[in-house]
Amino acid sequence: MNKDKVSIIVPVYNVEKYLEKCLKSLISQSYKNIEIILIDDGSKDNSGRICDEYKRKDSRIKVIHKENAGVSEARNSGLQKAIGKYICFVDADDFVMNDYVEYMYELIVKNSSEIAICTKIFSNFDENQTSDEAIEDLDGENTVIRILNYRIPIGVYSKIFKKDLINDNKISFFKDIYMGEGFNFNVACFQRAKKVMISNHKVYYYRRDNSTSATTKFSIKKCENSLYAMKVMHDNLIIRTEHVINSWKYALWRTYSDAFDYMYLGNGKKDNLDKFKEYKKYIKNNYKTYKKVDISKKDKFRAILMGVFPETIPFILKCRRFIYKIKI
Repeated sequence: MNKDKVSIIVPVYNVEKYLEKCLKSLISQSYKNIEIILIDDGSKDNSGRICDEYKRKDSRIKVIHKENAGVSEARNSGLQKAIGKYICFVDADDFVMNDYVEYMYELIVKNSSEIAICTKIFSNFDENQTSDEAIEDLDGENTVIRILNYRIPIGVYSKIFKKDLINDNKISFFKDIYMGEGFNFNVACFQRAKKVMISNHKVYYYRRDNSTSATTKFSIKKCENSLYAMKVMHDNLIIRTEHVINSWKYALWRTYSDAFDYMYLGNGKKDNLDKFKEYKKYIKNNYKTYKKVDISKKDKFRAILMGVFPETIPFILKCRRFIYKIKI
């Protein structure tokens, strides 16, 4: 019998098109001792009604209806409500494999760690499971370095956290951050952990074609918020070794380059020309931060290409989206 309860926190906002698939994947988990906390963040579509319908179907589901206050406040509400010994997160427009909880639970418990992470995810263009499973353990500092180097997904999905780690260190999501809020939360947790388990096994399906996602509709405020999030992260670093700071500098550069790509893809250049020039200048002047960090060959190539020809990669991405008919 599964002894420990695991709380799954799911912020919900205007995702009626995708929500049922997400919920079906959660109630079908092989690990049964779970609670599913759905936070309806003031949805204007039928998302709230769908949450209530599934609550009636499954007693493990709890629903919180609240006025819209953003994803950070929604997740914080879930953390306050959670009674599980372990916490994991799912985005309502994504879905998970039936061993999502069980695999990560076994990983964290059997190895007496405070966090377990699955670094690989399924996407629209990759439906194959990892052929060779690889598992390792890291300390807090090296886990921070790895996520800052983008070798770990920066979102809170595909991770499980010991609740005591979160509560004892009073960790929560920053209320005024909605782009990079998960990145900040992860770093806050990682740097306080003694042991973190890492696996390349895939348990999470990340949807890239959701037109309602915060990452798809262009807004200059989103770009600026993501950069603000990196400043907040820096101000709250408690591990400030040379390796960590170098990795943070790379992550900041990466945030600028992602914002630049996002502006280009979202046709935001015309209305935000000053910011477009500012981001482009920063990218060209600071791309060599990649030389001081351990990143993938693909990311090294990206850094060099962006540093020399900043508009090349977003142009390629725009062509790819056209081919796959995915609108920004």
